Amino acid sequence: MANMSYCRFENTVSDMYDCQQAIEDAVIEGKTPSEFMEDMSDYERSAFESMLSSCKDMIAVLEDLGVHV
Repeated sequence: MANMSYCRFENTVSDMYDCQQAIEDAVIEGKTPSEFMEDMSDYERSAFESMLSSCKDMIAVLEDLGVHV
């Protein structure tokens, strides 16, 4: 179910921090991108790639909005 508009960011930010922590852990462990993704299922890898694309799009839209990223 979609988040309600009044709490969509609040509901999403903790999950984003969790994902960020997983990526930071991979960096600390010295993993390459392929090593980081080899531990993921195909479904999870697809979701990671979709999230990466969405993050890039979000940065572009924020810049269009005038938010300095």
